Amino acid sequence: MSAPAPGYTTVGRVLHVIDGDTVDVEIRKRVRVRLLKCWAPGLHGSQRDAGLIAREHLKQLCEGRLVRLHVPANDEGELATRFTFGRVLGFLYLEDDSNVSDLMVESGHAARAKQRR
Repeated sequence: MSAPAPGYTTVGRVLHVIDGDTVDVEIRKRVRVRLLKCWAPGLHGSQRDAGLIAREHLKQLCEGRLVRLHVPANDEGELATRFTFGRVLGFLYLEDDSNVSDLMVESGHAARAKQRR
């Protein structure tokens, strides 16, 4: 068995879904997590309806459930660059080891990268 990739991994509970790619996870402290490799429509502007649907889908996937949060380190092994707008940049995994970002993309509620308009 190989060592895990550098980063920070812990178990937490999803307390609240903000939108289609951001959730509040309680570890020892509540942190806002921006899902990596998951770009869902926002809740404001022309894509509001799609954003509301994406948020509802993410709620169904993980709100209230135990998850594993992984915050990958950058190429230098540091976590300092893994924060944006008060959010932790990371991946969430459900109890069956499925990646929440992958589930959102596979369901069509998000994309792997930000869509340019």
